[in-house]
Amino acid sequence: MANVQPDDSTSALAQFLHHHPPQATWLVACSGGQDSVVLAELCARQPGMRFALAHVNYHLRGAEADGDASFVAALAARLGVPCHTKSAPIERKAGVQATARRLRYAFFDAVCRQHGYYGTLVAQHLQDQAETVLLRLLRGTGLKGLRAMSGWDAERRIGRPLLAVPKAEITAYAQQHQLAWREDASNQADAYLRNRLRHHLLPVLDRLQPLWQQNLLATARQASQAWEALAPAQTSAEAWAAQLTLDAAANSFAQAEALVAAYPGLHFEHALRLVEPGTPKLETAAGVFERRGDAVYFAPAAGGKPLGSRKAPPPLPEAISLLPGSMAPATVAELRAQARQGTFYLAAEACPPPYILRAPQPGDRMQPLGLAGTKLLTDMRQEAGLPPAALRDVRVLVRADGVVLWCSLGVVAEGARVAPGAPALCIRVGQ
Repeated sequence: MANVQPDDSTSALAQFLHHHPPQATWLVACSGGQDSVVLAELCARQPGMRFALAHVNYHLRGAEADGDASFVAALAARLGVPCHTKSAPIERKAGVQATARRLRYAFFDAVCRQHGYYGTLVAQHLQDQAETVLLRLLRGTGLKGLRAMSGWDAERRIGRPLLAVPKAEITAYAQQHQLAWREDASNQADAYLRNRLRHHLLPVLDRLQPLWQQNLLATARQASQAWEALAPAQTSAEAWAAQLTLDAAANSFAQAEALVAAYPGLHFEHALRLVEPGTPKLETAAGVFERRGDAVYFAPAAGGKPLGSRKAPPPLPEAISLLPGSMAPATVAELRAQARQGTFYLAAEACPPPYILRAPQPGDRMQPLGLAGTKLLTDMRQEAGLPPAALRDVRVLVRADGVVLWCSLGVVAEGARVAPGAPALCIRVGQ
């Protein structure tokens, strides 16, 4: 595997890193499979490279999936790098791969923002790229689709340094260095089109045209060059009827609300998908939405309505006050009623200040008073019988470590419950 040796300045990884700041710290996505393990090992052998590993456990394969997570954690410990993991159980149903992909890239983006990583590296290689071009041709695509995956996605900050490296060379490297990796049994099944392609069509292509993967890689590169040359004209074309510029400083909920306000026919959940990483394009019955940086373009279907150009509503004025006094005995129902009015009590020892009052963020959870488990704030909004747009007016009070203590839906966290006779803090939210 001479062209990807870690000490070779012309290696795929070294060439990729040469185009980025040398002091950058990267997040390396690692499933535990052969490809991502080789990428992690290459990073560890790259002189001066700083990185961390990231792994998402979807709990789709029971103990096998838990074993993958433990394997990645052990790999990070052996390499001496941080490891960021996320448990994200999802159901095995139609669209499960797309759901997993959205969760995965949203998690990578959140970790990069939180820890200041420059970007995320993924281990997709030459066969992955060729398969993507082939799949899009089979499903029907145009010039834009033929570009397939890019080596560096500047908008989402996703890097694919092994995109031109054959799978055979990655396997040879793993065997040469006696690396251990995990096997995903689901890859052997024909449940997904990509798997059926690998098991039945690719062996035929290998016999008919041994260089088919390199040829499709060249096709993708040429399509990308042509698209970049044509993109300025397409951006201003009549096909994209309207553009909405999102407030980059706003959170995802506020950005999604701006889209819904500008185009009432768009479902809030669809708008939220569009403003979060991993979904740059969204096709609906009304038309096509496409995210390019902070701009959202809309091409209406036949009979669709124009997108418009309304801006997101301004944030509500808000303040936190700590009031003197002690807590009188009260039932859970009475405490919830008080919380809905913006005045509530927190256990002084378990919930010391400072506090942060903010709008909800994607994935926010809390354990409501009187319940044993946690709930998503989006589920609590739905249970309260409120429309998705109501999230615009919801506020949450969080502890310095991010734990949600209260939300304006009238819920105080179970962990903030004041025991009889224990010190309490009386909080009032509002002007």
